[in-house]
Amino acid sequence: MAEIIELRHAEATSNEQLFSAIFEMKVDLRAIDEFADALALISETMDESPRANAINRLVWEIKLRAQRLETRRGDLLGLAHPG
Repeated sequence: MAEIIELRHAEATSNEQLFSAIFEMKVDLRAIDEFADALALISETMDESPRANAINRLVWEIKLRAQRLETRRGDLLGLAHPG
């Protein structure tokens, strides 16, 4: 008599889950960068003023932090998927 094989969904390993989370970070980082670009465009429509300068300062700070996170994301990717 043939043996009955039970079929079930494969469970993701913790490395696969970590890799997925790291990959999803890229989408959020891209969105953050696009938001900063939108703020930069808004500040360009303003006359030179303290308000425009404040927005530009926010833009540069956002971009700097996003770049740092992208570096950390790359480090995590290397740890999660060495090779």
